[in-house]
Amino acid sequence: MTSAVDSDLTQLRTEVSQLRGDMSRIMETLQNLVRHGAADIADRAQGSKADLQDAVRSKAAGLAQEIEEKPLTAALTSFAIGVFLGALVGGRR
Repeated sequence: MTSAVDSDLTQLRTEVSQLRGDMSRIMETLQNLVRHGAADIADRAQGSKADLQDAVRSKAAGLAQEIEEKPLTAALTSFAIGVFLGALVGGRR
């Protein structure tokens, strides 16, 4: 009977040892996944930032060119926006 118990305990120790090894490998895999995922997200964010900067520069250049081509329209549009915002913020007194 003690032989069977000893055999079971030995088998249990072996399985626990294997389980520890498996858990260790799982943790390493998760760490690598997080590390690579973070690097990928950083790369994507950097690319999005560059795309956004390019788009803003392009729009600003286009707006500057339009103002140069149509200065009166730009001035009247700015004036109208200013009056609207002033009325919106100031309200009636």
